[in-house]
Amino acid sequence: MTLIPLSLTRLLITSCSFTFIRWDAFLSIVKASSLVTLLERNPRVKVLNIWTNVTSLGPIQEDVDSWPVPSLAFVRGTPLGLSNFASYFPPTVFDIPPDLRAPMQDQFDAVLYLGPTTTWTFQSR
Repeated sequence: MTLIPLSLTRLLITSCSFTFIRWDAFLSIVKASSLVTLLERNPRVKVLNIWTNVTSLGPIQEDVDSWPVPSLAFVRGTPLGLSNFASYFPPTVFDIPPDLRAPMQDQFDAVLYLGPTTTWTFQSR
């Protein structure tokens, strides 16, 4: 996890995706609260929750390959937001139970698009 102080009132936090999930059904299964859920218990706190694509967004958003790289897209009310949360994972990763298949906009506010996954390179440590 990386914490970068942006100012006295803002903080950028990066970590794995399930640390930030908002949906209570998922949290009841793992018997824990996410970082976002804990932060947003305070009525003065609003989290801008950003997902990074881990699979092709083409099936969800047809014009995604024409977007500049990188791009930040707010998802509420768009095909990206109305799409099932499970569609953001490669089908071979794991099966997301039906009761956890909520609209993406209920979990995250935006998607950070880093280009087609075929152009990515990975480095192990």
